[in-house]
Amino acid sequence: MAEDHQTKNAMALVNKQAALYVKDAEAPEKVISLALETVQDEQALRSLSENILKLALPNSADIIADEVIKLTGYSGKSNA
Repeated sequence: MAEDHQTKNAMALVNKQAALYVKDAEAPEKVISLALETVQDEQALRSLSENILKLALPNSADIIADEVIKLTGYSGKSNA
């Protein structure tokens, strides 16, 4: 059986109180009500927003690009 990486990734956010989790099997009957309940709860939205921002890496695109460039061996210096 394949590992469930999506659930592990989701649970990492849930454990940091930065996301909510609904099992796939329960989604049809739970996800709409949970979403509506959550958007009507200002404190819950504020808490989720604050917690997800703590995990953000604002310059992630630059970090990834720098790593890719390092892997290519490109130094940016001219050999002329």
